[in-house]
Amino acid sequence: MFEYLPLIAFQIAFAAAGLAILYRIVGGRLFATADAERKTAHDEVLRKAARTSHA
Repeated sequence: MFEYLPLIAFQIAFAAAGLAILYRIVGGRLFATADAERKTAHDEVLRKAARTSHA
């Protein structure tokens, strides 16, 4: 049983690294899309405020 612990630990670490890479690829795209939408909405608010400002 104990002779398999290094193999099991290696497999867990390898799987965790693979999941981290997958998360960075997929999660990065999802967060980039959300950031772009938030930035667009924020820019629109600033544009409306600039148009209505009489300063």
